[in-house]
Formats: sequence, structure tokens, C-alpha cells
Amino acid sequence: MPSVDEIKEAIMGLNKDSAGGSNGMTGAFYQQTWDITREDIYSMVGAFFGGAELSRIIHERLKAMLPKIISSEQAGFVQGKSIAENFLLVQEIIVEIRKRGKPPNLVIKLDMMKVYDRVEWIFMTKGDPLSPTLFILAAEVMSRSLNALMEKKDFKRFGMPRGSLKVNYLAFADDMIIMCKAEVRTMQMITDTLKRYEDTSGQKLNKEKSAINMHHFVAGGEAVIGEVARGILRKEFPFTYLGCPMFYKRKKKIYYQQILQRIGSKIQAWTCAPKHSHSLPVSHESSHECTESSSKNDGTIFLEQLCWKERKTLGKVE
Repeated sequence: MPSVDEIKEAIMGLNKDSAGGSNGMTGAFYQQTWDITREDIYSMVGAFFGGAELSRIIHERLKAMLPKIISSEQAGFVQGKSIAENFLLVQEIIVEIRKRGKPPNLVIKLDMMKVYDRVEWIFMTKGDPLSPTLFILAAEVMSRSLNALMEKKDFKRFGMPRGSLKVNYLAFADDMIIMCKAEVRTMQMITDTLKRYEDTSGQKLNKEKSAINMHHFVAGGEAVIGEVARGILRKEFPFTYLGCPMFYKRKKKIYYQQILQRIGSKIQAWTCAPKHSHSLPVSHESSHECTESSSKNDGTIFLEQLCWKERKTLGKVE
């Protein structure tokens, strides 16, 4: 951060007849009004070197450009796109997992280690409004690499209904789903692409949280997976993507239990919120107006009634 004297020296060195633009002031203006404007100028320079204001400005400008340069499969931090688009589309695709011939279809759920712990850029820090935008731009390398695979003859795409969009992956920030056939060459191409991205970006795949999912009737897929999936284990449906259960069988209450519990906890927090008096001290016991049983009634039971009341709209739930 420059000192006041250094800033003054820079101001006094400006060309008196030049301005920073058609609406800007000349150097002579700042030189002659230095005693009046120096505090404002010093604050402006401080904000610039502090980075917060600069980051916000760059973020706002890039945000408007992202939809034009980011692949349509990426929905994270892109204005105008919703997280719901991703998990609804993934669910529709998974319903088709058993269909359309051999080799069988499979779904790979990728989980990358925490972005801010892995991407080795000094300017990418938590809380910086520019960080998500920079990450999405970096992740676009992966997106375009996966899109390029679809153009290769050796890549076996996930079997989709005729006339549907050809999608081989979807992403929301670093939560990614890849869809393809359980075929050795195809899996090797995906593995090589992931490895190049790891080497280039500094990110690492979290193999424990990543998984390969196939229809339960597929028995021979383990040999393909074991050969080229590099430690990613096959797991059973349903699995959770962006907080929602993904499955191909009939809907079951148990699939949604985790969602109900999370929402129920929120409702419980609202209904059990402490009510403090500004005039009298309140004990811990008397500051809450609900018990465990009443919060159950207010939270979970309310949700169950709400969800299962709408069965005819949502479809039969076992």
C-alpha cells in the first residue's frame, strides 16, 4: 500500500492537460485540489490495493460473460442457471440406465477435494467474491475436455432415447456426474482426462466419496471398473447428488428421509427459537417454548403430512 507522500508524488507527476477519459478530470484538477481531495484519493487507492473492491468489480463484469463462455453442462455460479436443472436431468437420465443395449450404461459420481485447499493460486481465497468465478473458469478446462470425448469414435456414450440431447456429463461447480458405457476404452479415456486435469489444476479426486453406479442386474461390470477406474468403487443406488436421492426403482419414503430430517431440523429451529425479553432476564429452560415431542409435531410430522398429502401429484411413493 503506497504512503500518502508516494500518492502525492504520483499526482503531482500527472500531465496537467490529460484526463482519464472523456468524463474524467485533468491532472491539473487533482494537483490544485490536493488539500481537499487527498483523503478521498488515499481511500480509493487503499481500496484498490486491498483487493476487495477490485475483486468485486472484476467479478461483476465476468459474471455477465460466464453464460457466453461456460459450457451448458456447467450450472455452478452461472447467472440464470438453477441447481434444480442438474439433479432433475440426472434423475431422468438414470431412469434409462438399464436400456439401450450393451455394453451396459454406468454413472460416475465425482467428488473433488475442497477447492480452496487444492487449487494452487494465491489469489483464490475464501470470501473473495472473485474466487468462485475463477474456479468456474478453471473447471471449464475439464468441461471442454469431456465435451471433446464425445467427438471421438471410440467413446461409447450413455444410451439415450432417440432424438434426445447427447449428454455425457453434468456439473455444478466441482460436483460432477459423468455418464457413459461400461467399456474399457471409454473408461480409460475418462481416466486419462481426469488425470490431466488433476495435474494441470492441482485439484485431486476424492476417491472415497466418488462412486460408480450401474444397474443391479449388471454382473460383469466389476472387471471393467476394477481395471481402469483407479480406486473408484462401485456402489449401489440410490446415491445422493446435490442433496437429492438418485434412483431408478420406485420411489420410497426412505430415499427422502435425509431431506425430511434436514428440513425438519430447520423448522424445529424456527419453532423452538428462544424468545428473549428486553426487560427481564430469562432462564435457559423458560426461553424455549417447545419440547422434543412438540418439535417433532411442528417439524417432521408437518413435513410428512405435506409431502405424502400430495401423492397424487408426485406419483405413488412406497
